[in-house]
Amino acid sequence: MDQVRKLVSVEEWMSYEQSHLASLLAQLAKRATRAGRVFPILRARRHYAGIRGHDSGRA
Repeated sequence: MDQVRKLVSVEEWMSYEQSHLASLLAQLAKRATRAGRVFPILRARRHYAGIRGHDSGRA
């Protein structure tokens, strides 16, 4: 039962991620360019890549 629940939560997360990631990154980019900084975007990208790798490793 736990694995089924885990699979469902992963599916829900992926759909949520797909629908919201683009707008989230756009907001981050806008904020960063307004502040004149690129580092927050790179840090967020690296963090996101780590999350993706961890999830795919578990599945």
